[in-house]
Amino acid sequence: MIRLRASDTVVILGKRGAGKTTLTKALIAQNDHLRYLIVDVVGNYGAFSDRYPVLRISNVERARLDRALIWAMDRGYFAVLDEIDRFKYDHVLAYFVNIGRNYGSGWIAVARRPANLNKDFISNADYTFIAKTTQMRDVQFIRSSYDVTAEELAALREHEFLMFHYDDRVGRVRVELSGENI
Repeated sequence: MIRLRASDTVVILGKRGAGKTTLTKALIAQNDHLRYLIVDVVGNYGAFSDRYPVLRISNVERARLDRALIWAMDRGYFAVLDEIDRFKYDHVLAYFVNIGRNYGSGWIAVARRPANLNKDFISNADYTFIAKTTQMRDVQFIRSSYDVTAEELAALREHEFLMFHYDDRVGRVRVELSGENI
């Protein structure tokens, strides 16, 4: 897959059940040289709690998210922001997305509804992984930034992603977690 640097930014997009969480877990497991702060909205990352701080923060706890992101930036942690499309894009989240890398803090943003994201997520991404997407508004959002057709997005199978490095398509990636350890 990819070896992440501490200040890299990764965006993972796709519909529910496409394999976004599986890919995120694989990236964390393969990049264990990084320190992570995981913001876990729906409870998918509990298995990592023995190695990394895993915070259950809902989309209505903006002040708590702000404090967590400031904490991560101050310490050079790599933030994993699951279901980030559920949060309003203002406050410290905007600051973190735009300049976190200057503090040595990278992030993985995972979104089921890409059209709900601010374009800053896409424009700051070193790597983007796009899973199956069929909602027209989401497809249009993705197509406005990447050279991909609606047919390609709809044809992706579970755990299959189009991978981009900046704006350049790298290829297709298929991800499976081995074992039940994550």
